[in-house]
Amino acid sequence: MYQTDNYGYGKNLKAEGLDTYMDTYAKKYFDDACAAAKAELDNFPWLQDDGTYGSYPVSDHKTTVNATVARVHNIIDRFVYERDNAQKFEELKTLANTVANDINATGLDKPAEFDTLKGKIETLYNLLNTADNKHVYSTSDISGSVFEAPYTDCNTKLRNAMSTLTASAKTVQDAECAKVQEDLNKYSAQITELYTGQPETQAKYEQLFAKLQVRLDVIKKYTTYAQRVTDYAKVMEELGNIDGEILKIWGDSQGEKVAEIVKQNQDKYATLTTEINDALNDYAEMVNRINGYKTIPGIEDDQDAIDEINNRLAEVFGYAYEIETTKKNAAEEYDKVKDGSASFDKDTYSTEVATALANIVTATEAARNEANDAAYTYLTTNSWTKGTLAYANSKLTSATSKYSTGGLKADSYLASQAVTKIAYLRTTYYTPAQSNVNTYNTSTPRVIADKVTEIDNALDPIYGKLTEIDNQV
Repeated sequence: MYQTDNYGYGKNLKAEGLDTYMDTYAKKYFDDACAAAKAELDNFPWLQDDGTYGSYPVSDHKTTVNATVARVHNIIDRFVYERDNAQKFEELKTLANTVANDINATGLDKPAEFDTLKGKIETLYNLLNTADNKHVYSTSDISGSVFEAPYTDCNTKLRNAMSTLTASAKTVQDAECAKVQEDLNKYSAQITELYTGQPETQAKYEQLFAKLQVRLDVIKKYTTYAQRVTDYAKVMEELGNIDGEILKIWGDSQGEKVAEIVKQNQDKYATLTTEINDALNDYAEMVNRINGYKTIPGIEDDQDAIDEINNRLAEVFGYAYEIETTKKNAAEEYDKVKDGSASFDKDTYSTEVATALANIVTATEAARNEANDAAYTYLTTNSWTKGTLAYANSKLTSATSKYSTGGLKADSYLASQAVTKIAYLRTTYYTPAQSNVNTYNTSTPRVIADKVTEIDNALDPIYGKLTEIDNQV
């Protein structure tokens, strides 16, 4: 299996990196032990504490050599283990990452403790691949509590998590299958009744429905993780396609007028779905924006401002619930009229969504204005904190006063630039009217408090110049 060196231990074991590691650790331990032993033997015979001569005490060096031998065995056993098992640790880590990606892609509920499990798998993988611990663990450690047992535990738990996800996906897909099956049964029966006495026409539609039933039955038989979770989006898309084809068959059977209504209803509902999703995305953005206002300097310590902003946030949550209610009601109505029996009333739902979204925007603007007011007060009255207009004005007032009374030796041009810069910042960011001109959908919304850092950086060189002026007068 492997050759031996002068010490009688493995030299060319078929595991990558062993030779280098043996040279780095094992030979060093042997050489140190032998050198120490030789140094002592050079002084032989051994002089004892009582002045007599005795035998050379080799026990200490034997202990060192035995420990070194154990380390060498650890190294060999570790490399053999890695040679035979590294691949399965790599595969376990890759599988955990794949499952995490699948959870994000499907939107399925994350199994309990999954994040903790994923972290344990990564830690175990990293421990196996650590370069400087090959000599540490014994054979029993490697085959037991350090590597093999944790691997078995993590692998079992990951497979259980995958089974949980498979069951969750099946529950969602089975519910959708049931809806599609209900439509297939309903419209197949109606068409059969419609064409009573016309066996050829009946047979034509029965054949079309039979093909769709085959496709539906294929999905119903799915059992594996790959089928239910990995291909989750494909399964849901296929179910939507089957249901769409059922409705098209129904429309075709009813003639051009009903087919037109079916198509119009489909288009209206698709458009409404987009409007609802866009509104909910805007809602999420507004929530992030409002929460961001609470962390702006000058606001985070103003409890009254925080309370007002939280009130606006509560209003936004209420309006979002209205959108979700509209979404639910619209879906229920569409299920009733998607066969073309009536036109889908999209306009009513669109109005509800638009109204709720407008209210969300209004609440967000109110929160922004509250933030602006609090920030404006902070920035214009807090003269002891660098990065506020009040601080800049305080510096400027001091320097200007001494500038006007004579004795100024500093560069007057830079001093005038300080005056100009502060005047510009005051006009641009600190005029109260400026705080209320922002409207929803502005490409770069400006909340004056957001400019604290920008103003602070812009005034840094000016502070230095004003200090220089102050010191020279």
